[in-house]
Amino acid sequence: SQFYSENYSRIIAYASTSTEGDEAFKAVESVRDSADKWYGDEALSLGASASLYDVRDTVNSDNKLVNVVAIVAIGLVILLSFKSLSLPVILLITIETAIWINLSIPYLTGGIINYIGFLVINTVQLGATVDYAILYSGNYMSNRKTLPVKDALFKTAGETIGSILVS
Repeated sequence: SQFYSENYSRIIAYASTSTEGDEAFKAVESVRDSADKWYGDEALSLGASASLYDVRDTVNSDNKLVNVVAIVAIGLVILLSFKSLSLPVILLITIETAIWINLSIPYLTGGIINYIGFLVINTVQLGATVDYAILYSGNYMSNRKTLPVKDALFKTAGETIGSILVS
């Protein structure tokens, strides 16, 4: 009764793979291809790997669009706040480089980061570092009006380090 009913058939397939990754996603594709061959569009799949496969496909394109919109919006906020064309570019390149470094560490050390972890690092770091970039840049530009470069840097670091280190 758990496997057959008047309208449905249930097939359980186990795979010796991790829940996420190339091997797991190839298994999902293989099972779905076979199910489509025999049952057509009416076949459904579920489980951790199937769900992560769907999330990856859905979120990949959305993530690119959201990232571009966020970067443009942040660039505009910095542009309007500081009335400078170069500062948004410098800050956004710095922030995106920091995000890239954080995301590359698991890869370079042979570690694995799941997709949700990737999204959290990407979005949280982008949002948080923009606040610190604006805080630091605003204080530096204010200090630079009355101090030489080196003194302005040290004073700005002293004024902002508490806020930055707390988080």
